[in-house]
Amino acid sequence: GRTRVRMVDIHSEYYEIARRYMIRLDPEDFERPQDLARYAAVAGIGPEEFRAQFASVVEDEQQRRAGFRESARR
Repeated sequence: GRTRVRMVDIHSEYYEIARRYMIRLDPEDFERPQDLARYAAVAGIGPEEFRAQFASVVEDEQQRRAGFRESARR
């Protein structure tokens, strides 16, 4: 019943292609009301509920990226 962890080569061509086809939210998506409304409509919820549910995901991703860049510099 445990999740199986699989290591991924983030430098591979397969990973790069998969990342390009992903939909990823950026902080700017929450700043532009028209984008926020569009994403919320796709999710079937209101813009404020969308913000409440997904803004933390964007913040976590930004922190993860910042930490990765910092560790890469060392």
